[in-house]
Amino acid sequence: MDDPGPERTIPAGGRFAAFPDSAGGAADAARLAARGCRTLSHPSGRPWIVGRWRHSDLVHIAAGPLRLAVIGLCPVTTTELARAAASITRPEQVAALAGRWPGSFHLAAARDGWVWVQGGVAEVRRVFLARTGRGPVAASHAALAAWLSRAPVDEGRLAVRLASPAATPLAELTPWRGVDAVPGGSGLRLDRDGTARTVRWWRPPEATAPLREGAPLLRTALRDAVATRVPEGAPLGADLSGGLDSTSLCFLAAEAGASLVTATIQWTGGGNTDAEWARRAAGRLPLRERFAYRGDALPPFFSHTGRPGPVLDEPLLVRDLDQQGPFLRGMLGHGAVTRLSGLGGDHVVQAPEQYLFALVRRRPATAARTVRAELAEHRWPTVRTLRTLLAPPSHTAWLAGLAGAVRSGVRVPGRLQPWGPVPVLPPWASPLAREAVAALLEERAAAGAGPLDPRPALHARLALARSAGRSAGLVEELYAGVLPTHAPFCDDAVVAASLAVRPEESADPFAYKPLLTAAMAPVVPAGLLLRDTKDSSVVHWYEGLEHNRGALAALAGDSALAALGLVDGRRWREALLSPRQASGSPPAFEKSLALEIWLRDRVRGADDPFPRPLALDDLLTVHPEDLRSLALEERT
Repeated sequence: MDDPGPERTIPAGGRFAAFPDSAGGAADAARLAARGCRTLSHPSGRPWIVGRWRHSDLVHIAAGPLRLAVIGLCPVTTTELARAAASITRPEQVAALAGRWPGSFHLAAARDGWVWVQGGVAEVRRVFLARTGRGPVAASHAALAAWLSRAPVDEGRLAVRLASPAATPLAELTPWRGVDAVPGGSGLRLDRDGTARTVRWWRPPEATAPLREGAPLLRTALRDAVATRVPEGAPLGADLSGGLDSTSLCFLAAEAGASLVTATIQWTGGGNTDAEWARRAAGRLPLRERFAYRGDALPPFFSHTGRPGPVLDEPLLVRDLDQQGPFLRGMLGHGAVTRLSGLGGDHVVQAPEQYLFALVRRRPATAARTVRAELAEHRWPTVRTLRTLLAPPSHTAWLAGLAGAVRSGVRVPGRLQPWGPVPVLPPWASPLAREAVAALLEERAAAGAGPLDPRPALHARLALARSAGRSAGLVEELYAGVLPTHAPFCDDAVVAASLAVRPEESADPFAYKPLLTAAMAPVVPAGLLLRDTKDSSVVHWYEGLEHNRGALAALAGDSALAALGLVDGRRWREALLSPRQASGSPPAFEKSLALEIWLRDRVRGADDPFPRPLALDDLLTVHPEDLRSLALEERT
């Protein structure tokens, strides 16, 4: 294998493409290999996998006519892989290996002219298909597939990213025309004759386990996910926000013997208690070091807006990117080699409101009380909600209805939706953008696009898990060059364990995260499981926008979104210059801002299949003396 250079610049899990065992595939692979890559070969000697990955991220074997590789975070050894590969003759047998090991990884295989590549269920690890002039290619990143196939950015697919949130069939579209994502739980098969097809290898478990049986399953899955990430002989960085998700991960890491270096930000809005809950947790953890700072003492939100950022696969706005600098420097200074994040906890362990559809059918007597509570909390119209619960529209009809609402610009009133939240375009979206999103929804409806699962409760849970997984993958990519950051809640085994529990028992209007609380009861001290609130940083959000008016004004004066016709230039400029007065919601504003910045940064990295990741020096520097004076608590 060729040496691609310093491993610090390589994303966790690598960036690679897989090619069929053909002359066309070899020619496509040669173009990528010329960029300084490592190469794994087919039995024929032609290139099979080409890319950049860390030595520790790859385990592979060559056994007769079979080539098998695990790329990413996985504890499997070559001996175990060879034992597992002994009887593999078909891609379906490769897919079955995914459930054997914890972690987050790609599986790839080649034999007898076929190539198989699969990612994860929650789409932290993804697979993309594109076609060059010579045949199909599979890639770990959409941008790499687009580079190989010279695919153009698609304005309609970009318009989808203005919607908050995007409907599930559209959320998985890549920004490039001709580059398609393989759905989570499916794999991609390439054959030397130029054919390519997607094959589903995973199905969700039956959601029938009661809480008392499901909680131990989730605890075991999370315990394995965290233990896999605890480094030997080196400290482990971890977010300790004070929330239940990050607190659970820290106690599991301590149980696994981690030497923890934790980070906490205290938001100064009225009633915020994050710092107090984090302090209580820290008092019960064996910490190597703890960093805790006031939010208003660190660089303001959005401070990175005016500076170039890493070119990620998709738009991602990390409003507190520069605030992370002191924590990253502190963790690295204490020898941390990886970092845990609670990202995904809100999405994976708690069923969304669509759990009501399962409840009214499984336990109608219990449903009456629960539905009344949800009606009061969400202020849904009673008659319409009951009608939807008893006779939900088909997924196709629902998509068609969304298309009409998007095209007309009429805001759908708040009510229970069977197949997920309704996508809303911001007031600055142009008629072109509205028409593009509506047309894509109609296209999916006309094609008979089905839900992720025919049961609304499970469909909604899968959609949330995939959304969290995609975000986790982007965050991993973002911090790859600084401190690899992992989200154990998005591991396949954790997602499967959560889905196995009856949805009405993992969501309860009278309890906060009942499944996670029950799972962590033997691990986290009881007093720390009592929290049922979440803090808000909205005060800092507006202060950050005000502080960075100059950078926002520069974007307004040279808007890529306006140049593409996706926004009304005047209204978007008004939103950038006066976000307090903008009629769009903060999430809608952030999504538009993320897309604006992504388009700006894409110009710099358009011709690089391996763009430079974020470096520590790219973040604002806070002087160590200032950090000491700003610390709420810093303890060794």
